[in-house]
Amino acid sequence: MTMPKQFSHAPQGKIYSWPLWKHIERDWLAKGGNPFKMQRERWHLRAHQQEARLRYLAQWLCARLALVDPDVRVRLASLWVDHTPQAHGDYDAGGVPAPVDCELADLLIVVRTECGKGPTATVSQRGLFLQAKVAADVDQLDPGYGDSSTASERNLLELLCSKLDITVGTSSKSAKLPGGTYELRQTGQVGLAHLARYLQIAESKKKGTRKPPYQLLWPSARTAAGGSASGMGAALLGLSEMSSAWPVLGTRLDASGSPLEQEFERLAQNLGLRYLNRSLGRFKRMTGQAIPRLIDTGEYQYVGPLLPLKLWLRSLLNKGMAFLLRLNPLPLRLFALAPAGPNFPPPAPPAPPRSEEDDAGEVHIPILYLLIQTEQARPDQSASPPAK
Repeated sequence: MTMPKQFSHAPQGKIYSWPLWKHIERDWLAKGGNPFKMQRERWHLRAHQQEARLRYLAQWLCARLALVDPDVRVRLASLWVDHTPQAHGDYDAGGVPAPVDCELADLLIVVRTECGKGPTATVSQRGLFLQAKVAADVDQLDPGYGDSSTASERNLLELLCSKLDITVGTSSKSAKLPGGTYELRQTGQVGLAHLARYLQIAESKKKGTRKPPYQLLWPSARTAAGGSASGMGAALLGLSEMSSAWPVLGTRLDASGSPLEQEFERLAQNLGLRYLNRSLGRFKRMTGQAIPRLIDTGEYQYVGPLLPLKLWLRSLLNKGMAFLLRLNPLPLRLFALAPAGPNFPPPAPPAPPRSEEDDAGEVHIPILYLLIQTEQARPDQSASPPAK
């Protein structure tokens, strides 16, 4: 097992900031900036999951989680697929069920937190679906009228009143996701507020605005545009369940938990880990960018304001350190959606290389995985640092 990558300079400020937004927008416009050919929200999502930005995000998260537990280690991985599965069910249309058919989400986030060791170790996994939307005002969601895609997506997420069938494509002949139907509603309620949020992406930077360009939003009602909002960085921290200072969104994935947690775990298992060795030909053709299917940052640990000289001397003593730290001692397949326990199963053999053109009968959804580990017991959330 390799040592974690230690760093002493904590990234400052907000992780999902206007400088990042401006850089991505310039890149998008340079590639043609045509929303009909390159969906703007997916361009932003893809840019967020590039390797350099994931490494920076891992350090940003690690430094803030270290305020709760100095021993914490953080690892990020991105499994990118440039399509999404389709959801089919009924929504509450004024007391009468009506059919809804639309994409399930634009991104699934899964956060696994392992605290302690031995018989007292605890493991939790929490997930959240994001539906990305480019908005003139990040505090206001498009109401969604008529047969627009936004109307269908809002009906699904806010008014779902049935179990879901999920297919792996948009064709009427598309195969269903394994496992039959999925019951993702909370008892006696409609919608998926406990599982999803809208990721609002700013359409432009307005003069004098102080609002962040990326914001998670949940409207106060189906007919409302505004509602409760939180930052993307704070949401990722909250999914760790390590501090009550951060918003705790989403739902746990637990094969031995409540019926809802079992269903969510089953869905996430069936959605994930199908594309580790496949090329991204479609995205390259559309954008001119050759990108890897899987990005894994490796493990990071924040060591505080140590002298940089100490780390430099250590690198001189071991010229192979930089290479070793990039090795993958624990494949994504093991930690991302492993059974809720401290022991991991043996790795499955890799699938043969394939392209997206071969994937018509399989699931397409990008997934961002976050692994948080500490040898300390789960921190007392009553003594939490302020949210950033």
